[in-house]
Amino acid sequence: MEMSTDVGNEGSTLISGGAGRRSLLIVGAILTGLAVLAWVLTARQAIGMSGMVTGLGQIGWGMPNDMAAPLFMVMWLTMMVAMMLPTVGPLVLTHQRGLAPRREGMGPTLAFLLGYLAVWTAVGLAPLAAFLGFRTLPMEAASSHWIPLVSGLILLAAGLYQFTPVKKASLGACRSSLSFQRQGNGRGGRSAFQTGLAYSIHCLGCCWALMATLLVVGLMNLLWMAALTLVLLVERNSKPYGMAFSRAAGVLVAALGVAVIARPEFLAILSHGFPGAS
Repeated sequence: MEMSTDVGNEGSTLISGGAGRRSLLIVGAILTGLAVLAWVLTARQAIGMSGMVTGLGQIGWGMPNDMAAPLFMVMWLTMMVAMMLPTVGPLVLTHQRGLAPRREGMGPTLAFLLGYLAVWTAVGLAPLAAFLGFRTLPMEAASSHWIPLVSGLILLAAGLYQFTPVKKASLGACRSSLSFQRQGNGRGGRSAFQTGLAYSIHCLGCCWALMATLLVVGLMNLLWMAALTLVLLVERNSKPYGMAFSRAAGVLVAALGVAVIARPEFLAILSHGFPGAS
């Protein structure tokens, strides 16, 4: 009887392991597919908006941008899928791997993603407000001193934020799969959704400052978006070098801010000449 029980348990483990591997492959394929699709859609949107005002750096030379608020939010969500899924992907796979012994399938992992993206969608209301404000500024505003000053200060603040204790703590929380797994010990989609919400708050604390730089160079600046995605990917998923890479990016962004303040014409170099930014 004991041998029968052992054989049954071993068979159950093998089945669970096989199903777990299939789930990981499926979740990985979903994440990859969504990220690629989001980048394609974002690139098309950026090219379509080329020459329009999407950041402080385009004020005065970009065409008026009459994008409606609902369309902006859709655009923002697509951008977040493109930029954030590659950075959070390893942790999502860790979450799915932890579900294998429970045989809960992929539902909780998808719920986690929904919770994660729900916060980032809500965050889009802040850039929306800024966008609605600066897109209506007159052409004459380009010759004012305050636009390069504000733009430079945003870049400088974003760079310096990389050295703050809040940034370090938020990045540590983003990179701690152990604390994440403990937080997500509850079963079912509701618990996973709440875990996604909580994790995205740490993520927001980690990268809101760098994301704010898009308000300067253009919300649809593809080159800048790709650079930010690379920074976020490395700092979260490379523990030996992530913090150093993060601070190196901070030095660079802060230096760009100082350059814009000292030489206002440098703002044009950051904002012109790229798809979605010219």
